[in-house]
Amino acid sequence: MTFSSHTHVKRTRKPFRCVWCGEQIEAGQSCDILSGKTEYGDMGTDRYHPECFAALRTLTYDECDSWEFGDFLRGCKCEAGTECRCKTRDTETAMRHFVAGDLDLA
Repeated sequence: MTFSSHTHVKRTRKPFRCVWCGEQIEAGQSCDILSGKTEYGDMGTDRYHPECFAALRTLTYDECDSWEFGDFLRGCKCEAGTECRCKTRDTETAMRHFVAGDLDLA
């Protein structure tokens, strides 16, 4: 991306679909929004559950281009349609890691 912007929304006004897990972000829930412009000039906006955004931030540079909409389980890097192997799928556990700063969000 040639430009990107991150915004945390405390409460959404309408429902959206999480790009990471493909599940619904209900109206009134918090979410993280990434907006940006690609090197090809395309603008885009993606919305994530907070725990899914935390999981996204754990991807290495090489992994960033190799996933698509809904490829992962909510809040972890395990592939959708499989059993969670990392044991962080529990939303409360993922959020504790996010809030405690256990994940590198820099």
